[in-house]
Amino acid sequence: MSLPVFRGRQLTHSLGTEHRRLGRARNLDAKDTIQGGRDVIYEILTDLNMEKLEANTKLFLALKKRIHESNKALEQIKERINAITKNISTASSVIAAISKVLSIAPMVL
Repeated sequence: MSLPVFRGRQLTHSLGTEHRRLGRARNLDAKDTIQGGRDVIYEILTDLNMEKLEANTKLFLALKKRIHESNKALEQIKERINAITKNISTASSVIAAISKVLSIAPMVL
């Protein structure tokens, strides 16, 4: 038995169509033939999904070191930004204190 080659949505549509045909089949041989075709298609899809999963896992593992290095660099940037904002806050407080002293000084003199 030769099975047609399906792609993407066509495969999903074809599987749904085959499912409806299975329900309409009048004899056991026809049902067995349709079910056998569906089983083969599902096995192929499962194999393809496993291959994709394995390929993506290998890709992720290859990128894992770069991801770790990027996260480390981002953490350092975060620490620098926190230091800068702390310094700005401190400088702002010092400027406010100096302004207050300068505004009081003319009154006293």
